Amino acid sequence: MATADKLQYLNETKQQIKAAIIAKGVSVSNTDTFRSYANKIAAIETGSTTIDSQEDALLTGEITTYTNNRITKVRNQGLANFENLESVELGNVTEIGEEGLAYNPNLYDVQIRNAKTLGMSCFRDCYSLSEIYLDGVDAIPAQCFYDCESLMTIHLPSSTKLVTLASVDALAGTAIANGEGSIYVSMHMIDQYKTAANWSEYADRFVAAYGPF
Repeated sequence: MATADKLQYLNETKQQIKAAIIAKGVSVSNTDTFRSYANKIAAIETGSTTIDSQEDALLTGEITTYTNNRITKVRNQGLANFENLESVELGNVTEIGEEGLAYNPNLYDVQIRNAKTLGMSCFRDCYSLSEIYLDGVDAIPAQCFYDCESLMTIHLPSSTKLVTLASVDALAGTAIANGEGSIYVSMHMIDQYKTAANWSEYADRFVAAYGPF
């Protein structure tokens, strides 16, 4: 094979590898060397959208957006105390530990629709959180949303299962507790919620949902 043909073949191979890496969600610029592709492939294995961006931002505390659709559990205080964190998406997480997402004053967007178990004080002092969907939870623990002062809307599962509210203080300090906002539940469950233990404290906040919500 002539040298020119070898170079063309090598370039075509590089372009194919580049396309495959990008397809896995890892960025590759035109200035990245072929040698650097090894690190890019390593980033695919860890699920990072870029080589080090999320990890670096977590370690420095500068992270504003965190997405992870691989893990199924957040440990106690696993994503707590990040002053700049605004958005979290945990698509496959089913369990969040105590204070798992607490003390994030700027956190306003939380996507945890598959979460089933929440730990005590899970979202405590998340002052900017205004709306949350809790599609899969079985219970809301004590102090779960304590002092989430902007929390106006909670969407509970649309099933016929009553979600337990462990303590009235789970919503203490929220806009809902202060007489504003709404708690959306299945139209078939609204009367049960209004009279259920601890939920009855917020009886006038319940709104019947007549479809997917």
